[in-house]
Amino acid sequence: MKKVFAVLALTAGMSVSALAADVSGFIMDKKCSANVKMVGNEACAKKCLGGGDAAVLATDDGKVLAIVNQDKVKDHWGHKVTVTGKVVEVTPNVTGQIVAIPVKTNVPVKSGDVLFQIDPAPFQYKVAQLKASLAGAKQQAEILKSNYQQAAATAAGLAAQLKFNTQRLADIKTLATEGANT
Repeated sequence: MKKVFAVLALTAGMSVSALAADVSGFIMDKKCSANVKMVGNEACAKKCLGGGDAAVLATDDGKVLAIVNQDKVKDHWGHKVTVTGKVVEVTPNVTGQIVAIPVKTNVPVKSGDVLFQIDPAPFQYKVAQLKASLAGAKQQAEILKSNYQQAAATAAGLAAQLKFNTQRLADIKTLATEGANT
């Protein structure tokens, strides 16, 4: 197994931690690294990487690490190697499909730089869904408010009728006890 020195970066996320480490795996292209059957396929790695794809390190435990200095691994395409260097782990705060990685290889980044762009469509869909639910809840609240006002008006009308009819009954009883005829 060959030993190569390079700087690696885990290809996902937003929270960053760094450590010195030895990491073993195969030097290959990123697309093929997603297919377990392709890991270790030297011919495929040489073909894809020779075509301009960026090299990554597909580790034994299934991680795919970006290689910052591509020139240092050129002679090891498709080989199993142990990489000694600084591993920078970037982990996500949210999940989603990464649609762009605007940072460039071997270019330092600073606080506030966008490292990844996550597909906004699922989040936009969820926001639209929640806005629709909120609109529905507001409409339901208005209906309930209207129903309450109608019920309150009905209760007030019935209370007024009760008061009137109670007074009328009292008047009729008074007239009846006095022997009045209509």
